[in-house]
Amino acid sequence: MKKILLWVGVSLMGLLVGVGGATWIALDSQTVGQAILARISEASGLELQAGSVDLGIFSGIELKDVTASGQYSRGDYTVHLARILFRHRLPPLLRGEIVVTEAVLDEPRVEIVIRNPESEGVQDGGTSSHGLETLPDSLRLEVNQITLDKGTMLVREELPQQSPRDQLRLEGIRLVLNNIVLDAAQVKPVDRLSGVGEIQIERAQLGELPLRNLRGEIKVQRGLLSADQLSLSSDEGDLEASLAADFNPVPFTYQLKATASRLNLNKVVGLEEDQSLGPGRLTFDGHGAGSSPAGLVGQGTVHLDPGRIPKQPILSTAERILGMRGLVGGEYEATDAKFQIAASRVTIRDFSLTSQQAGLSLDGEVDLSGPLQLQIHLRAKSSEMSVPGVPRQVLKTLSNDQGWVTVPLKVTGTRDNPRVEPDTGALLAEAGNRFLRRFGFSGNN
Repeated sequence: MKKILLWVGVSLMGLLVGVGGATWIALDSQTVGQAILARISEASGLELQAGSVDLGIFSGIELKDVTASGQYSRGDYTVHLARILFRHRLPPLLRGEIVVTEAVLDEPRVEIVIRNPESEGVQDGGTSSHGLETLPDSLRLEVNQITLDKGTMLVREELPQQSPRDQLRLEGIRLVLNNIVLDAAQVKPVDRLSGVGEIQIERAQLGELPLRNLRGEIKVQRGLLSADQLSLSSDEGDLEASLAADFNPVPFTYQLKATASRLNLNKVVGLEEDQSLGPGRLTFDGHGAGSSPAGLVGQGTVHLDPGRIPKQPILSTAERILGMRGLVGGEYEATDAKFQIAASRVTIRDFSLTSQQAGLSLDGEVDLSGPLQLQIHLRAKSSEMSVPGVPRQVLKTLSNDQGWVTVPLKVTGTRDNPRVEPDTGALLAEAGNRFLRRFGFSGNN
């Protein structure tokens, strides 16, 4: 019984001492909170301010309504966090010390507005100490984990005489970084944070491309970010990717590799309700600079499993102009195509579809904003088609021994409203060359 009473008495005394120490610290919580803000500002280069600071024995140090805003050479930025919570260890608190081991950032929102995209540099945010050169003796930062939850990031262009447009939007960001190193001695803010962890993004909008459910492992060190085993979903299919980005230059640069299986190419070419095209597989290897899709340069391949030639506006128009049947809806064989991306333009080379009734090959450029500049060579029986402005006898002259003829078509306009025109000049020129060659003359003479 005496031992029990002794244990209870000692516990009560320890609790009283702890409460007393915590009360003393709480009386100076504003100083502690501002000191932490100073250290974060020093590490990030942002001039942070908090609406309120609270210190709890068990909950930790809580800063609410944290904001920052400023300008840089390309535009301006704003940052807002609903709350930053610094969790501390309880035993040191009972001794009158605060040892912060984890930081939790709730609902951060970062908005960057680009007003001058041609600027070569970004002003360094510098350091800010809020008048506190050192931390209070009662406070030590030993942060080994940072958790960011429900984050949002927006990069928007607002250029003179142009409509504002979003380059990048990320929503539902969750980031957990471990093995944290904060090195305020580094000159650039991007060099001051290092760590490894995991990232999740519920929704992303890259230009006109919507993505969702991005997950992967990341590593941050001296302004370099690497993300491996990234998985993400889109309306066109699921992708696996790896990313390496360097945030030291302005704009930042990156390397991107991606693969996709079971790709829905019907969706890619704008045939949401049609399932004629077979499943596709994609590989892509590229690099770029900045958040704009126009900065992406790369090349890849697409494999297309067997399916049916879809009722796509370009093909339907070509079939109608040539007065033929059997192109749209015909079963095609598996095929592969190569493509390149640069300056928001997709260049397609040697894409072909072959069926029993017809075949086609396609080369040219598709601007992601809409315009087309394509060349199609359509192959079918000369007896089953007609070309405006070209006599049927000319088509027979151009036919091979099996009666097949290839008609070149020019495609301009947009994907939704294409203009398809037979290249009658090329057909007539080829017919003339063949006529001359029959009599021993070169077509160039």
